[in-house]
Amino acid sequence: MAVDRLHPAVMARGTPLAACALGPARPGDLVGPCVPSCPQGPMRDASQSVRVPLQPSATASKRPHSWEPADVTHALDALCVSTPGLEAEVDQRVVHRAARRLRHFYERLAPVVGDREAALAVLAATDLLFHPVYFDGENSSSGQYLLSRFTTALLGLDEEADDGE
Repeated sequence: MAVDRLHPAVMARGTPLAACALGPARPGDLVGPCVPSCPQGPMRDASQSVRVPLQPSATASKRPHSWEPADVTHALDALCVSTPGLEAEVDQRVVHRAARRLRHFYERLAPVVGDREAALAVLAATDLLFHPVYFDGENSSSGQYLLSRFTTALLGLDEEADDGE
């Protein structure tokens, strides 16, 4: 996607890398593929940073030698085909589609920023997937389902081990 096709307001504030990696915007989008509207107001500096809870992507970035970026592609390929724990066909289709989108995001981003950073971006992007699915006896989002599978596959953290702690 040509960067010059983004809205001028986005260009003035700096083009987000994810916007370039996701591909062309839908017809009718004025700002870009992943920026619904132009943010207003001054940007924060480092002294005004907001503390966020620790995520698996942060855990993976702090322990870089405990996982391999190639495992992300293997996990995404497996999730595009098989979704353990999901019984409803609709839920399976939702998760398969989300896994394919994450795989496409990884393939577009990896040549630009590297395999490890692209894998971390995929882990962080799972929070943006919000379609409801039913697994493990409760309603949740497709992003939480994928994140639980990534946590098991990449970091070797078992859900049963988390319950015991």
